[in-house]
Amino acid sequence: MEVSNSPNLDLAEKCKAAAFQYRSAIAKRSEHVNATDRFYRDLMCYQWRLEAIDMLSKEVSSALGMDPSQRSSLSQTCLKKLSEQRKTAIEGLAERAGSYAMVLPGKKGRTAGIANTSEEKELAMASWRGLVEDTYGELEVDGQALLRQASELQGLEQISSILSRRQQFWTAQLEEVWDAWHQCTSAMYAAGEEAAGAWEELVQLISTISGVHGARGAARALPWDVLEALSSCVVAVIGVDLWDPVGLCGWEAPGIPRHKRPVEARRNALRPILSWIRRGNGLESLGIALLEEAWPDCPNAPPPPAAAALEAYRGIMREALVRVLWKAGKDGEPRLALEVLEFCADLDDLDLADDLRALRNSSGKTADELALAVGSNETAALILEWPDHEPLQIPFEASKLEPTKIFENYALTGWKLESAYEWLRDSMLPSQGAR
Repeated sequence: MEVSNSPNLDLAEKCKAAAFQYRSAIAKRSEHVNATDRFYRDLMCYQWRLEAIDMLSKEVSSALGMDPSQRSSLSQTCLKKLSEQRKTAIEGLAERAGSYAMVLPGKKGRTAGIANTSEEKELAMASWRGLVEDTYGELEVDGQALLRQASELQGLEQISSILSRRQQFWTAQLEEVWDAWHQCTSAMYAAGEEAAGAWEELVQLISTISGVHGARGAARALPWDVLEALSSCVVAVIGVDLWDPVGLCGWEAPGIPRHKRPVEARRNALRPILSWIRRGNGLESLGIALLEEAWPDCPNAPPPPAAAALEAYRGIMREALVRVLWKAGKDGEPRLALEVLEFCADLDDLDLADDLRALRNSSGKTADELALAVGSNETAALILEWPDHEPLQIPFEASKLEPTKIFENYALTGWKLESAYEWLRDSMLPSQGAR
């Protein structure tokens, strides 16, 4: 197919580049938000430890000048003051929570976003209370172990020496983490500024295209290269909202003030592009881009999508993904159908998968009916029975493949690896051999 020389292409590619820069900057900001939160927690722990060590040092120094009979209450006094420090730490966190945003704890030391609702704020506060309890629990056990030697003068001198060394150690740790926290905070702000600049550029480009070609877009099909660029642009923005809420937490961009439904504001900014895609027969291209480009960059399965983003973009994703499912049915492509349905599962939205399977195209056919019309029973069965569908034999012309190619092709049908192995094993046996 000939690549278009349409004047739309240059602006479409610029939109794509700006959207990709925005996504990259938000991803960097996400990493810095996570690191900043971890370092801040370490800072608080080290500060609590130093305050406890300072208190213990003062009490031990006072005890050095006491009579042995007066030292018996030292342990009780120190434990009481540690309990008071624990209470003060929790009160300080509660006071801070009333003035500053708190982040929700996520898995593996990562954050899950800003705590907005009262339930989320309570979860965030519970995480901090747990940190206080763990830290002061360790301090109390350690303090009791040290103070067992407090009855003798020599023991007190040893305790004083130990506390002095610990104070030096934790002071050094505090200074090191403070520097790291400061650097991460600066990097977080820099990434946020980069994202804001990229977003502002994208909005200006969309405005430029609207001025040149009309806000409602073309009334005819757009060239495939223009559609691909515009689709990638939209998917980059959608992907950030769906899977990187941490990178967006506390972030402000031109035209999207904080606490003013920012996800909807970003969706609305994309409306002109979505209009061009719809009117330019590009919804299928958008659906393909969702399957190929929406995933976050992570080694494991993507995290659950942000609920607000899923609600905001569900309509456009429904429009686009059903076109891909219809294509899978019409072309007899079970792998493509499986990708669409599994995408819905990864969105944690099985209702969306059911909607897609029930929707009819302009000829009044559902995706499974389109598959049956072209004789692709396997595709039709997969669409109808997913997620329970499990092919019992190799569909299509798989039996004509070289045995060594079976493992390369089994995924094309959604066929189970165990079934591929069984077929390969049996195909290599002599035809007259026992089974």
